[in-house]
Amino acid sequence: MIVSKFEVKKKIAQTNHVKGFDDKVQGRTHVHGRTSIFLCTPSVIGEKTDGSNPQDKMLAEYADISRKVAKDEALTLCDLNKAFVDYLKENNKENKEKGVLTGDRVHLSAFGNKLVAETMLKALGE
Repeated sequence: MIVSKFEVKKKIAQTNHVKGFDDKVQGRTHVHGRTSIFLCTPSVIGEKTDGSNPQDKMLAEYADISRKVAKDEALTLCDLNKAFVDYLKENNKENKEKGVLTGDRVHLSAFGNKLVAETMLKALGE
C-alpha cells in the first residue's frame, strides 16, 4: 500500500488532536456531579451545501473526533457542525459560499451567532 506524506501528516494531526483531548479531559470530567467540560464541534468554513468547501472533509473528521471523545468520556457535546450543516441545507438552496451564517465564509453573522447560542443552550438542556 502506498500512503502519501499528506495522509501520514493528517493521521498524526488527528492522533495529536485526540491525545490533546484525552490529556485535557483526564480526571476533570466532573465537579460536584456536574459535567465540567463542554465539547463543541467546529462549525463551518464556507457555506456551500454540496460538499465543495475546501475544508468540509477535514471539519467533518474533527467533528467526528469530538463526538467520539464526548461519547467515550460522557461529556456534554454541542454539535455546532451538525447544526450549521443542517441549517445551511435547509436555508441555502442557492448553494452560496457566504452570506447566510457568515459574512466571509468564516466570521459569523448575527444569524450565525444566534444559531451558536441556540445550539449551546439546547446542548446544556436550557
